[in-house]
Amino acid sequence: MLFCCFNKLQLHCEKAISACAWPRQKKYVLLSVLTILISFCAFYSTAQVQKKFLLYLFPQFTNTISDATLGNNPRAWGIGLDGIYNNKTMFKPMLELSYNFFFYDDDVLRYLPSGEILESINGWTSLLAGLSVQPIREVFVSFLAGPSFINGVTLWEIKPAAGFCFPKNERWQARFSYNKVFKRENNQDFTSWSISLGIRLF
Repeated sequence: MLFCCFNKLQLHCEKAISACAWPRQKKYVLLSVLTILISFCAFYSTAQVQKKFLLYLFPQFTNTISDATLGNNPRAWGIGLDGIYNNKTMFKPMLELSYNFFFYDDDVLRYLPSGEILESINGWTSLLAGLSVQPIREVFVSFLAGPSFINGVTLWEIKPAAGFCFPKNERWQARFSYNKVFKRENNQDFTSWSISLGIRLF
């Protein structure tokens, strides 16, 4: 019931933003921020009742490895939320919502052989789900997959990662991950690596 309410709230926000006469990229940024805030409220409200969710807020840095427009989007800063179901075993279901903004562009316009312009990435939103495996308290590996939203197109993304928690109460998380978005542009995959530092909100 609670998540249905948040779902309706998000849909109303999407309609309101779509009706605004703003540039498309600005709409994507605002919608991503609102989605993250709404998701945080949903997770927080659920956790207050069940006490079974861990929620981490993480800023991250991403470096592009390969892309059709690599020079236009080589590096990005991002922010996201990780929701982990704390089932007291080493296998923990996990959800992740993140937004990344590419802050550097070499200002070179790239074309396909047909003369069409290759569209670079300004921002990128991911909604992923998967499993985190924690063989010991301080170390974990994870594998996530799900939709990735780039330039108004829905693509498929995978994200394996490894990291560690500190101190013993797992207040902080440091993580290194590999990201792959399939057939991002001109049938070429987008690949990158990311480093992030997360703080547990509850």
